[in-house]
Amino acid sequence: MGNTYYSSETLSAGIYEGLTARAHHVLEGSKDQAQNQGITVEGTAKNGSPKHMIVKFAKVNNYDLIVLGKSGTNAINRFILGSTSEYVARNANAHVLVVSE
Repeated sequence: MGNTYYSSETLSAGIYEGLTARAHHVLEGSKDQAQNQGITVEGTAKNGSPKHMIVKFAKVNNYDLIVLGKSGTNAINRFILGSTSEYVARNANAHVLVVSE
């Protein structure tokens, strides 16, 4: 079984635009928080499977650290659905830091 993700092909234009706007808002807020602590970060919102896009984006841009949030799924859900952070940790050419709330 694969993870379900949504793209411009599977959602109505209004819903997709709303999700895209929300993603950019969250990204900018996170970047601002980091920069307020003196940390320089880069980020982007991409369309596609999150785990694959994260690994690809980090490789293309030659990043040395990927920071991911922990979703809190249990072992059964990870087995059935897969885990983005686990996939990224196993497949990225960079160090991966997984943080929880």
